[in-house]
Amino acid sequence: MQKPLVDSFCLICQGGQVFMESDVLQVAMEMRSQLDMRADVLKHIDAADLGFTCDDDGWLQHNPFGVRTEREIHAEFEGAAIYRRLYQKI
Repeated sequence: MQKPLVDSFCLICQGGQVFMESDVLQVAMEMRSQLDMRADVLKHIDAADLGFTCDDDGWLQHNPFGVRTEREIHAEFEGAAIYRRLYQKI
């Protein structure tokens, strides 16, 4: 994830959300690292809303929007893990 993209996420209105997911752990970890560095502006949803559940590593257990992408469907069909994070602008 490029820094200009992360910076643009920080410009969304208060309460706005940024959702990221990947079935590739290395990619998900890089995106997470970039977004976590902006904790001054973006809070992970489990800190902002206790209604969301995460696993022990802080990944959302389910797609919070209820509509899965084709890649997500295929990855789950193949038995791959899906790594998800949802951030909210504070």
